[in-house]
Amino acid sequence: MSTIKDITSIEAWNDHVSSLPASTLLIVSFHAPWAAPCAQMATVLKTLASEYPVTEPLSTSWVSIDAEELSDISETYNVTAVPFLVLSRNGQVLETVSGSSAVKVRNAIEIHANKSAQSGTEASEKTPAAANGAATAEGQAGDVVPQDPEKQKEELFRRLGDLVKAAPVMLFMKGTPS
Repeated sequence: MSTIKDITSIEAWNDHVSSLPASTLLIVSFHAPWAAPCAQMATVLKTLASEYPVTEPLSTSWVSIDAEELSDISETYNVTAVPFLVLSRNGQVLETVSGSSAVKVRNAIEIHANKSAQSGTEASEKTPAAANGAATAEGQAGDVVPQDPEKQKEELFRRLGDLVKAAPVMLFMKGTPS
């Protein structure tokens, strides 16, 4: 189970980044203590981090940085609002997510973590995407095998149940987005 490391100085940041293998996905969360969406995103990231096991070599590394205290690092990644998430590997920024959309954050992390998992670990290991209900069944020719509709329905209800339990207050709005 991975955990999120708080980075409190530029030296700690440089030490952490230099200690990572080139294949490690670095997930950097920029936050501000006064911003309520950052507290919500911290909870989301803590939950996501717990889904990724600590491996050798390290497949993911999770860090949290106060965007105002370490403004030099924030400027390096063009952080203009918080929460702001940066996904990088081997010094290259793969994707950034600005705002508090848990869905966007989860999707971005799963996409990039699975790329490293496919190239760096055995295919027989269960990835977090599979644990979260993503269809990963493949045929022998590499074609995607459709799931049983009953299983899809059960999975949908399980995911909806998890969503409803994710926060103490949930607002559902009916209508068309416009």
